[in-house]
Amino acid sequence: MSSGNALALERESGFRVLNREIALSSDLPTQFIDVTDQIEALVRQSGIENGLAIAFSSHTTAGVAINEAEPLLLEDMKRQLECFASRQADYQHDDLSIRTVNLEPNERKNGHAHCQRLFIGASESIPVVGGVVLVLAGAAGAGAVLLALLEGEFGSARSPEATVGMMVYE
Repeated sequence: MSSGNALALERESGFRVLNREIALSSDLPTQFIDVTDQIEALVRQSGIENGLAIAFSSHTTAGVAINEAEPLLLEDMKRQLECFASRQADYQHDDLSIRTVNLEPNERKNGHAHCQRLFIGASESIPVVGGVVLVLAGAAGAGAVLLALLEGEFGSARSPEATVGMMVYE
């Protein structure tokens, strides 16, 4: 994966790949960010007519999902994630008096976000046919590729940015 907004178009044995990584942040506890337009732009830029577009997050407290970007549905999904793994619950991961691995300076309490991530995948694969990204559509509207930021206050002095990697290949 290339870093930043760098692009890499490669040809190996007739296999074309275009990669892009973008950093996103949020000051909300949980946020779904629609990255469909960025994926469609990558497909157009690649010139690939038939293949696969992949969106993925390598961050363990952020995930990628396809769903409708309808505001009330997004609020419902946030509430359900909070029910599955509440910010108010106790997590051994957050108890730095007993945790001995993967410690970072200024460690945040984010056990809830790691647990919420269990319900959202790391990636989505989307067919590209005739140069069009075929994002699933619901009964009432178009589907969207959503980056779910689960840790809250991303981009603050104490928290990392999350990145979404995008790849299109034929």
